[in-house]
Order: sequence, then structure tokens, then C-alpha cells
Amino acid sequence: MASLIWSRPCTPQRVGGVNIDGVTILKAELQCFVEITEEKSLSKVREDVIKLHTAKNTMFSKGVMARCFCIVNGNITPAMRDAGREQHIHVLSFDEFSKQFFDFDSYSSIRMSAPFGSSINPLTGETDDTKYVPVRYSVDGKKGDISTKDVTEYLLGGKNVVLLGEYGSGKSRCIREVFTLLSETATVNFCHPIAIDLRKSWGLRQSGELIRRHFNELGLDSLESSAIKAFNAKSIIFFLDGFDEIGSQSWSNDSNRLKFIRAKSLEGVKDVVQKNAGGSLVAGREHYFPSTDEMFAALGINPQNTVVIRSKSEFSESELLEYFQNRDIDVDVPNWLPRRPLICQTIG
Repeated sequence: MASLIWSRPCTPQRVGGVNIDGVTILKAELQCFVEITEEKSLSKVREDVIKLHTAKNTMFSKGVMARCFCIVNGNITPAMRDAGREQHIHVLSFDEFSKQFFDFDSYSSIRMSAPFGSSINPLTGETDDTKYVPVRYSVDGKKGDISTKDVTEYLLGGKNVVLLGEYGSGKSRCIREVFTLLSETATVNFCHPIAIDLRKSWGLRQSGELIRRHFNELGLDSLESSAIKAFNAKSIIFFLDGFDEIGSQSWSNDSNRLKFIRAKSLEGVKDVVQKNAGGSLVAGREHYFPSTDEMFAALGINPQNTVVIRSKSEFSESELLEYFQNRDIDVDVPNWLPRRPLICQTIG
């Protein structure tokens, strides 16, 4: 993590007669010292602070300034912080230290308050924050259905996932739920989910452009550079929602021309998927591409490392009941009315 933060090697060294876990040389006259401990005790923190203070004074006598960090893999108490403060040594939890690389908590908080695709209240336009109803998704080539937890495991395992479904079938809500699950372990797994609405990404051809536009739309300009850094460090899982909408502004009656338009409009998405070492989930309408081969080619996805899943068009009876119970709604749905999630949301 220190190497990623400072973009330089961080290696163990012996300084002033003590062993320091990590030393990073920023300039000839400026270095960073890091001690990290699994032991969550005040006595261990004090011990590490003394080591850092000794090394710091040694380098100061040689005209070199040292910024010192004592990192605890757990919660920090006020007494631990005080132990370092008197010596101008930063005592931080690992989570606090990692925010110098990418402040994912700030991103996640803002992203969760913004809409995920069509997962909005149809009357107010606000984010649909009602409790998620666990539904199952079918998998191409497999008999059994899967859950959002299974989708999460695919992505953590480095697989790409293509999520297909008609409008209002719950694709965006699936993405929001998987995003939430991954956010809970983002720091531990070093896999940070980034959810981009492709409807706002028209005309973008490169991965960096998509990432910067996304953070700009959220008002997180200060995190743009660190997000690019996290992307280059292979610590991002991307959610790219709405591949069928990014190219909807152009059309042609010529099939070859239309194929070219689809591929051209998705160049940015293709660049993200191909450069991203972590898993990526790309979602869109089921019949946007006339063939699976064209879909894989346009999205830049390797079929051998990809799972294609599909949102079911309607709730089952048990899912429908749970949906309305979560909203404290008592309603008799006529048999002729489709059980599609978006329609049920409108009823609610």
C-alpha cells in the first residue's frame, strides 16, 4: 500500500540501529518510514513509535527529513494517537492509511446516494432505496439459478459478467446490490467497485475518459487522479450499466453500418474491460446485439473468462409477495398484469 501511495518502492531497512518495516525515498532529503503491526495494543504502538523516533532522529542528523507512520491493522484508540503525536509520528489504522491511495469510503457514500440506472422512484426520480428483494438470475449454459452473492464471487474471482435483461427487469437493482456487497469488503480485498452509468458516457473512447467523467458527474473531482491510480494498480471492479443506451443517439438502416456504430460507441467500454485486471460487469438490454459474437467483440470481453447471466422478466409469486411486504403495501395484483419489477415499483 505504501508503494502504491508514493509510487515508489517501500522496502525494509535498518536505520539508526533499528529495523524499519518500510522505507520509501521520495527525494534525497525526504523519506517516509512505516511500521505496521497486527498487535492492537498501546504498548506495541509505543514500542514502534520509539523505533520510528530513533530512525527519524538519525536521518535528521544527516540532513534528511523523515515522515513517520505507525500503522495498526485494527481500530485506533485516542491513547495510541497521543503516543505518536508528541513525536510528530502519525498513528493510523490500515483503513485510514489506505485512504491516501484511494478514499473509497467517500466515493461509495456519494455513489450510493446517486441513482443506479433505472433503479429510481418513477414518481419522484429519486434513488430507489427500498429493501432489495433477493431474486435469482439464470446463467447461460447452466441449469441452476444464481444470486447476487454468486455474482459477487464471480467478480472477485476475476471473471467478467454480462448481465442481460429487458427494460424494467431489475438489472440496475442487481448492480446496486452487488455494488453494496463488494463495498463492504473493498479495503480488505483491495477490490474497489466503481459503478458507471453509460448513458452519461456518450463519445468517450478511452478508459481514463470514462473514469474522469464519472467522478466529475458525482462532484468528486478531487478523487479523479487517485481513481486512475487505483485502476492502474488493478484494484477496480467495474460496473458498466447500459451498453444499449450509449450508442442510441445514432442509427442506420444498413446492418454493417449499424454494427460499426455499435462498436464505435462502445470503444471506451471496451478499453476499460480489456485493461481492467479485475472483474467487470457490463449490463444492457437482451436483444441489442444481433449475435453473442458481436456482443463479445464490441465489449472487448473474452468468452472464456465470462459468465452471461439474465434477469428474469417477472417476479415469482414469493418474490412478488416479499416485494410488497417490504413496502408495507397490501394489493391484489390481477393475473393479467405483468410481474415485472418496474411495474411493481410503479404500483408501490
